[in-house]
Amino acid sequence: TTVAGATTTSAKMRTFQALKLKAVHFTVVTSGTAAGHGYTIQEGTTSIGGVVMGTNTSGYSTSVDMSHEAIAAGAAVSLLSLADVVGVVDAVLEFETDKAAVVTK
Repeated sequence: TTVAGATTTSAKMRTFQALKLKAVHFTVVTSGTAAGHGYTIQEGTTSIGGVVMGTNTSGYSTSVDMSHEAIAAGAAVSLLSLADVVGVVDAVLEFETDKAAVVTK
C-alpha cells in the first residue's frame, strides 16, 4: 500500500538478482482528490513507467504492462506519487526471474 502525499516514494523494494518486471497492478484504496493522482514507476531514480488514477473511486483497478522491463541485480524499484496529496493505492509489482541471471547464494 502506498502512503498519501505528493511526490512521496512508496512500495520500495530492492532486488537480489536480475529480474524482469512484467506489470504493475493498482487498486484504489482512498480516492484521489485531483486529476494528478498517479504514480511514476521507478528503477532507482529513472522513470520506467507510470499511471494516472485521477479521482477514481475505491476499488477501481488498472494495470500497467511493463513488457518485461529488465531490472538489474541490486536495483531499487519504487513508486513515486504525482501531485495528489490524498490518494492511496494497493500496488502489486509482478516480476519474473531472469533465467539468465546469476543467483546469489
